[in-house]
Amino acid sequence: MQIGVGVIGAGAIAEIVHLPAYRDLAEAKLIAVCDTNAERAKTMAHKFGVENWLTDYKELLERDDIKAVSICTPNFLHHDHATAAAAAGKHILLEKPMAPSLKECDKIISACTKAKVKLMIGVNSRFEPVNERVKKLLDEEVLGKVFQIRYHAAYAGPYEFWPAVSDWFFDTSKVGGGCLMDAGVHFIDLLRWFLGDVSSVCAIGGNIVRGIDGEDNALVLLTFKAGALGELDVSWTYSLQAKKYDLRAEILGTEGGIFISPSSSPVTVYSETKIPQSFAGPINLDFPSSTGEIMSFQRKKIEHFIESILQDRKPIVSGEDGRAVIEIVLASYESMRTGKRVQLPLR
Repeated sequence: MQIGVGVIGAGAIAEIVHLPAYRDLAEAKLIAVCDTNAERAKTMAHKFGVENWLTDYKELLERDDIKAVSICTPNFLHHDHATAAAAAGKHILLEKPMAPSLKECDKIISACTKAKVKLMIGVNSRFEPVNERVKKLLDEEVLGKVFQIRYHAAYAGPYEFWPAVSDWFFDTSKVGGGCLMDAGVHFIDLLRWFLGDVSSVCAIGGNIVRGIDGEDNALVLLTFKAGALGELDVSWTYSLQAKKYDLRAEILGTEGGIFISPSSSPVTVYSETKIPQSFAGPINLDFPSSTGEIMSFQRKKIEHFIESILQDRKPIVSGEDGRAVIEIVLASYESMRTGKRVQLPLR
């Protein structure tokens, strides 16, 4: 069985991840691609062998042969596009971040629940091989009780590292924030996947280097309901000239630790207890050298989305997960404004 798919928004994420993944997936059939820029829509359709290209997403949603959509449009359009897709009975893979406000997130979830369609949020960190294995280590309690986690994610940002083709990334009225709303959501979702819900945040950040509307650097301290402490720092200004990507992480527990540094030795695990044989040894993955390689594992989320439809199961990154991430981001922004720790849930 094949699922007919339409892609709304033909920017870089559609070109690098969604369109090639659907094209190569036997269980999916690309029916149409839509973008308000007619030339872009036509070019992407031709590049990926899609017969139909459109400039009006409502026309795409009217097609009976389309059962699922990827929404790859700017953040401020996510609510309108997702609720319309739900009303049309389409299963939805909504690119991150879910929406700039909790009110919009709630309306998207409600629309999908009412229409009984699948809703998956397109964060990618859960599908990265290193993180999949770390999750298994944590589930096996190899570290004992985790009490501290740190993640550092830095790169040159949109237009320097990420080959964005539109001009909205630095417009906070369309994005809802800066590096934390854009890149930070991947790692906030990952931290929640690893350690569960967050009870409070304290954050600092600002426009330090790039001269943009939103923050180009942010530091967030998190307290998890389970008791662990977390730290996340995100930068859009790392190595602007070299256009490199830097990721490092530490996860510390009462019986061991995990240290992640993909640019050198991918994962090192120390444990006071016996490490299960299936987890023994380092994860020998070469650090990707190009944007295309870094994004290639994201195609696994496309496979998961289609599998969720075919097997009638809830996607691993649900609408509720997407909303929880936005709540943490917005709490971080409140903390930046007030200089105070912010408790969750937000009121």
